[in-house]
Amino acid sequence: MTSPRIIDFAIPCTNTRHEFFSRDRLDLIVQSLSSSAYKLQGAMPLSIIYRHKKFNPSLAISLISCHIDSIYDKYYANDHGDTFHGTFDNSACNAILVQAMLENILHPQTLIAFTGDEEYDSIGVDQSIEILDHSDLFSQLEMVIVLDLTDEYYGKCPFTIENYCREKNHAGSKLSFATAKELKNFLKSILNNDFFIKNGDPDESWQYYQYDLNCFSLCLPCRSLGEDMHADEGVEIRKSDVMDFLQALNTLTHGLHDQINQQNP
Repeated sequence: MTSPRIIDFAIPCTNTRHEFFSRDRLDLIVQSLSSSAYKLQGAMPLSIIYRHKKFNPSLAISLISCHIDSIYDKYYANDHGDTFHGTFDNSACNAILVQAMLENILHPQTLIAFTGDEEYDSIGVDQSIEILDHSDLFSQLEMVIVLDLTDEYYGKCPFTIENYCREKNHAGSKLSFATAKELKNFLKSILNNDFFIKNGDPDESWQYYQYDLNCFSLCLPCRSLGEDMHADEGVEIRKSDVMDFLQALNTLTHGLHDQINQQNP
């Protein structure tokens, strides 16, 4: 696997409640994927969703949602040997996800949403759901995976699993969990990870759960260099964690759909 372009993606991307007005990172994402195996499934002012060329709309789907809006006043990124320093919330996850798409390591039934407004009201989530509704895909959505940074467990693990919630009222779902603990054990069996946080900081998973969906956040640990992750001093992330996170996306999406197929041959 090739190292993601962490430094290149640490550039502005901000929005009003209605649209992006600083589009540097959004434009870089679109440009980077222009000759990839992914095509647009749908677009709204604060959400764009991609599908793989081998995507089958009649089969079960998962969704990776990765917000691209940031609230820094100044942006920067530096290479510090084994680590990067920079304004990486959420550009680091954006870079990793784009690299995963370019290298075709995600399961083809995994849709990809790049969203705005996570730092405020998560309108990008609402628009992602609207795109799926208009595409008649919402009923086939089995799991939402939110990618974000976390200030938990830095230096102890390459990723955490946070804010895991189970859907409760979709009788036709292929993935059904009686308890949140059952969902946790399901994810643990795929990723072999012990770093779970049931109620982490608010992120897009909280909004996806309002639509009664199985969802959780896969988070990249960081160390704040300022007051918090949103301060202009930025954060520190480990290069080894970046590569392990990239591999985890491969393991997770394929393991998830393998389980769906095994449980529903």
